Amino acid sequence: MTTLPTEEITWLGAGWLGDRPVDEAWRILAAGVGVGLVVIVVSYCFTLVRIAPWRRAVLCLLRFALWLALLLILAAPTRIERTYDHPTLTTRPLAVLVDRSDSMTALDNRQQRRLDEALVKWRRLEPAAAKAFSAVKSFTFAQGIVPVANPAEAGLVPTGRTDLFASLQDVLAKAPPEGWGGVVVLTDGLDTSGVEVAEARRVTARAALTSGTPLFFVVGHNRAIEPEFFRLREFNVPPKTVPHSVVRLNAIFESYQTAASTVPVRLGVSGRERPAASVRLEAGRHLATWSAEGRVEAPGTLEFELRAGTQVARAEVKVEEPPSNRVLYDEGSLDWGYRFLADILRRNDTFKVTPVFDFPNPGIALPPGAIAQLPLPAILHDFGYIVLENIAVAQMPPAQQVALTEWVNAGGILLFLTPDDAAADGFAGSELEKILPVVFGARGRSAAGESPAPAPRQPIRTGTGSPSTPVPPVIPVTPAALRSFAWEDTPRVREIFAQTPEAGIADQTPRFLNYARVDRAKPGAEILARHPAERGPDGKGAILLAVQRYGRGKSVAFTTDALWRWRLGQPSKSRGAELFWENFFAWLGRDRNTGFYFDHPTARAPVDQDVTLHLTGAEQKTLHVEAGLGEQKIAVTELPADEGSRLFRWRPPSPGLWQIEARNDETGERARAWLSADQTPKAGELPAAAPDEALLRSLAEQTSGAILDDVPTSWRRKPPPAQLLSERRQPLWHEPWFFAVLLGVYGLEMLLRRKWQLL
Repeated sequence: MTTLPTEEITWLGAGWLGDRPVDEAWRILAAGVGVGLVVIVVSYCFTLVRIAPWRRAVLCLLRFALWLALLLILAAPTRIERTYDHPTLTTRPLAVLVDRSDSMTALDNRQQRRLDEALVKWRRLEPAAAKAFSAVKSFTFAQGIVPVANPAEAGLVPTGRTDLFASLQDVLAKAPPEGWGGVVVLTDGLDTSGVEVAEARRVTARAALTSGTPLFFVVGHNRAIEPEFFRLREFNVPPKTVPHSVVRLNAIFESYQTAASTVPVRLGVSGRERPAASVRLEAGRHLATWSAEGRVEAPGTLEFELRAGTQVARAEVKVEEPPSNRVLYDEGSLDWGYRFLADILRRNDTFKVTPVFDFPNPGIALPPGAIAQLPLPAILHDFGYIVLENIAVAQMPPAQQVALTEWVNAGGILLFLTPDDAAADGFAGSELEKILPVVFGARGRSAAGESPAPAPRQPIRTGTGSPSTPVPPVIPVTPAALRSFAWEDTPRVREIFAQTPEAGIADQTPRFLNYARVDRAKPGAEILARHPAERGPDGKGAILLAVQRYGRGKSVAFTTDALWRWRLGQPSKSRGAELFWENFFAWLGRDRNTGFYFDHPTARAPVDQDVTLHLTGAEQKTLHVEAGLGEQKIAVTELPADEGSRLFRWRPPSPGLWQIEARNDETGERARAWLSADQTPKAGELPAAAPDEALLRSLAEQTSGAILDDVPTSWRRKPPPAQLLSERRQPLWHEPWFFAVLLGVYGLEMLLRRKWQLL
């Protein structure tokens, strides 16, 4: 905060002219000046005694000065001294990291470097960065980082390879005490250090999220052309699902083609070949996505094999009944959301819904099967899901919140659903907030720090006048008022919409009316959907749906209503609402199944490069993990545990489709993953390789950053308006010297009139 005094002079600040508009008051004064001048000149032109013209002029000037002084008093000039409190935005410094590796400094046929284009872009953005951050500190890197005075300065860094991810992690680790406000990297996205890209990207994103530092990238291009290639980048298959659900497979290919082409794709399911398909490859460097889906009915294990050109990938999906599909539905205030969502879940035989109605009037009859309040902690563990809809903090005592925390930690799934700012903000700093994936604000708390009480709810009576099941009133909302979710393009979101037909996703994905605002997502949480228009504090879309693991369970923050109004705008036979909620609950409950599995293992890696595998659900089990190719078997090394997953590292020694198997010899359980290893790319720099903009974009979006072509919204913050602290007014005409001058002018005129015998 800075306090600066400001002086202002205002006219027409008092008297009868002060109540009139400024323009009108000035016109009145101007008219007075003109009329007075005419009267003065006429009065001195027709005097009884003839005097010299210069004497008439002197007398006219003295009388006109007196008249102007009188009008000045009417204008009431006043000096106003105002003191303002000017709030200033507290900002952190910005780190600028410049890639000076061989691929960025190699010349193309036009004698242009990628670094040249990146620096031109950065110079356009630099003035905005200087205003948005407290300081800008520059580094260069290739193989290690070196501080420099400005981004254009050449740093003494060894070349020969590019440690992109290691340099980013190094800069994040060397942040000042207040942390970086952001990191801007001028690069082409090529890391040639030999690290596993998927794991390095994950570690870098976690380091940025932990420190709250968004990553921005300025991509450099030139005309260097690399040889054509086509390879599998990701093969995403849900490791587990429940019976009577749909499994969607997604393959992501990366390629560089001089002309557009198509590649045939074949998919086998447990040895049975499905009809062939194809994936189109556009000219240039692009990512191409291919997907397929299939319905599973009975428990068991499905093995998928994908062949696209020369690329081969395999994966398995375990189909198991969950240990419990009992849903405890606590409705904090009357809303159509409960009936809407509970009816959908009851249509699926695998879900059993128990409602909780905490009515303020104990005389109201509860619906059949309902209970009056959340059960004791010991009974909570009989339920697999708990839905808290429209709950206020006054309805959740601290002891109850602690019980929910223990329940989620033991493997429960908590869905916190509210569209109300006050209800959400009431949980800021609470025990419940600690297990949710988002941080609430404090807009709903009073000055004393207390949270608002829930809105009063009145019993609704039937036509007979006796209390009955409460039925909330219908609020008329037109379908045009509903907003679409902006879904993140992640494997998790694609799994949620596995049951939605590909052609109908645009029309059948949910829509909402109201939403609650949250401050930010917690480090490690995954944002699934954002607001399509409204922005959050991070400059990106406001968070609508986020999920995170907590212990063995999951917690979900759904900051909208239960989407029942969305159903009003759909055709009567549409099942879009049902499909979304059924598949969403099935996706949430997938990890509650017994057994262990590899969580989205890497599908492809170069030979002699470390690969990290995440095994979920085997925390306390004795495992034997090995990789095999034909008769060759290699033990896989285990690393320290990481947030509920067991980590294993392995390096493929030769090309081929390797099978990694984790086996518990005591119970006979096993989990398998396949990895396609190919020849290690040429060591050293890749000056002819195209920039990997897709990799940089995904890393930027994970950390709330962006690819910079223009000044991002988060850099355009304006300080709040100045606050008036004090005001002191001093009339300028209300001074002794002013009246002395006024009397002096009048007295001089009278003396001259007498001397020149006009009196």
